[in-house]
Amino acid sequence: EHQAISEMRKSEERLGLALKAANMGTWEWDLTSGELIWSKELKRIFGLRPSDEITYEKYLGLLHPDDRSFVQHTIEKALKDGKPYTLEDRVIWPDGSVHWLQRHGQAILKDGKAIRMVGISMNIDKRKRSEIALQESEQRFRTMADTAPVFIWLSDTKNLGTYFNKPWLDFTGRSLDQELGIGWTESVHPDDLKRAATY
Repeated sequence: EHQAISEMRKSEERLGLALKAANMGTWEWDLTSGELIWSKELKRIFGLRPSDEITYEKYLGLLHPDDRSFVQHTIEKALKDGKPYTLEDRVIWPDGSVHWLQRHGQAILKDGKAIRMVGISMNIDKRKRSEIALQESEQRFRTMADTAPVFIWLSDTKNLGTYFNKPWLDFTGRSLDQELGIGWTESVHPDDLKRAATY
């Protein structure tokens, strides 16, 4: 029995290290007592101290105001149907900094009523900041391309059109949807098509 307890502690330590390395934390909500249990890693991910007490109301207060209603709606739905959910939303740390989290959770139902909810949360700041930077970069490119006094187009490796700037569309009098793929070839004179397209 002593060896089994020792192995269980080692297993818990390994799980704790893996969660810390993955920047993840676990949580469990006992809906009959209202007790909300967060791992130390989860508290760290929310900018809290390990000794900080957490309640559902305090948790809601940590959510970014723009995301709060969506998160609450998702949780309420999961409490009714017991289906797993995934969320990406922002939290505000006590120091005022904003952080992106991805969460997975599921309610445990008994006789059709939620008695418990469990899940994991992970910090995804780096990925979200990269996505936002890429979106901003794409927007800057499109703004520049649409105001440049030249025709700009992009294609994939099969020579299928994926982007045409505003001057191109204005010149051809066609919409972006009409030009995408091989649609752009409809505006090319048949004598020039062989030279223009190698698809």
